[in-house]
Amino acid sequence: MSTDENDVIVDPFCGTGAALIAAHSLNRRWFGCDISPHAILTTAEELKKLSNVLPTQYNIVDQADMEQCACVSLMSYKKLYLGFADSKARELIHGGESGWCEFKAVLRGRPEANDGYDLQHSCLKTVAAFLNSDGGTLLIGVHDDKTVLGVRVEEFGGRDSFERHFWGLLHEALGKTASNDIKTYFEEICNKPIYVVECGRSEVPVYLKYKRRSDKGKEEEFYVRTGPRTESLSISEAIQYIIKHFDIAKQDFQRATL
Repeated sequence: MSTDENDVIVDPFCGTGAALIAAHSLNRRWFGCDISPHAILTTAEELKKLSNVLPTQYNIVDQADMEQCACVSLMSYKKLYLGFADSKARELIHGGESGWCEFKAVLRGRPEANDGYDLQHSCLKTVAAFLNSDGGTLLIGVHDDKTVLGVRVEEFGGRDSFERHFWGLLHEALGKTASNDIKTYFEEICNKPIYVVECGRSEVPVYLKYKRRSDKGKEEEFYVRTGPRTESLSISEAIQYIIKHFDIAKQDFQRATL
C-alpha cells in the first residue's frame, strides 16, 4: 500500500515467498532472504507457478556469494540487488529515456494514427543514431511517459512475422552490415510483449536510406545522439563528426568519398 510500481520490495524472512509473489504481481521489483534453504526452494517452486515469471528473471545466491559481490563496490551490489525478478527492459523503463535509451509506442501506425511510414522512420533513425554514437537500447511498445503499451504483434501476424518485418526494415534502410551490431528480442512486462533493440557502437558510419510517403525517393541521412535526442547532421557536420568519432584520417575520408 505504501509503494508504487517499479519500487523494490525487501522481505528478509521470505518464507514461502507470498510477499515476493504479491510484489511481482503488482509490478514491483523484489528481493527476498531466508535462513532456511527449504524456504528458498519452496519460494522458487511457488514462483514457477506464475505464468509471467521466468527462471532467467531472478537469481538464487547464498550468503557467501552475496557478501563477495556486496563488498566489491556499491555498484556491484546494486547490480546484484536489482537482478532479482528484474529485466533489462524493466530497469530501462524505470530509469526513463536518456542518451542511451529511447521509447517508441509503436513501430507502424494504425489507420487512426498519422503516417505509418514516418513512425517506422522514427524507430530506424534512433537505431542509426545509436550505432553512430556510443550505442543504446530502443524499446518498442513503451510510451514516452513510461506507460507499457506492448507491441501488437497480432497486427503483423505474430512475433515471428513482427521480427521478420523489423529486420527487413533494418536491412533495407541501414544495410545488412549494420545488423552485426544489433541484437533484438522480446521481453514480457506486465504480461505485454516489449521489443528490445540493443545497438552497439558501429566501427563504420551508418547511413539511413528510407523512403517516407512525403519523399520522392530515398534520401541518405546521417543521425547521432545528442543527449536524449536523435539529431540529423548536415553534410559538413557529418564529415567533421565522422572524422573525429570514427577516428578516420581526413585524407582517407577524402579518398573514400571521391
